[in-house]
Amino acid sequence: MAATGHRVHWYQDWVGHENLTDEFWTQQSHTASVPEVTAPVYMITGWYDIFLPWQLRNHAQLAAAGRPPRLTLGPWGHISRGLGAPSVGETVSFLREHFADAESDRVAPIRAYLTGTERWFDLASWPPPGTRTERLNLHDTGGLSPDPTAGGSTVHVYDPADPTPALGGPGLQANPGPVDSTAHERRGDVVVFRGDPLSEPVTVAGEPLAHIRFRSSQPSADVS
Repeated sequence: MAATGHRVHWYQDWVGHENLTDEFWTQQSHTASVPEVTAPVYMITGWYDIFLPWQLRNHAQLAAAGRPPRLTLGPWGHISRGLGAPSVGETVSFLREHFADAESDRVAPIRAYLTGTERWFDLASWPPPGTRTERLNLHDTGGLSPDPTAGGSTVHVYDPADPTPALGGPGLQANPGPVDSTAHERRGDVVVFRGDPLSEPVTVAGEPLAHIRFRSSQPSADVS
């Protein structure tokens, strides 16, 4: 109301249904029916698209059902300027292939951009064959390593009058992506866990998952 001068009904609906298992949300979700899709599917997204995790999960659902979609993963956000041309071009090619019997110009179902190398790779599946899971543990000393923790806790103070800004990463702006967060990491409301320097190049592919236990002195809190 402070921003618009009036009640925004759809926003009130959101905050009025805080639990994601609420029927308000489950009735709007098509997640359970994704494996039932039988038509050919083409997906295009980017590493900085805020909807990337859910698109990759839908891809995994279809692949598990025996109907893996065609997938393009590029160096874009949801509305990046560089996304327009490949999105239209590859969509048209996909439709011509399925409706006009045109020859496919793809050598593999997955085409992924590897950040840091400025190279595209053609892959048979996602995550890439040979990918293995790596488990890292947060230590109360600020460390990050495969070694199990001995317990402990990390404390930080959050001031609602000085909210923690969001820097870089996925977003709906035209130019999302990585930024220098050195100054950001010095804030008292930001906790950093850092591992040892890498001894050799590492390629990360797949969906990172974080299991975090926290408690707050306030009745409502969030972790991001």
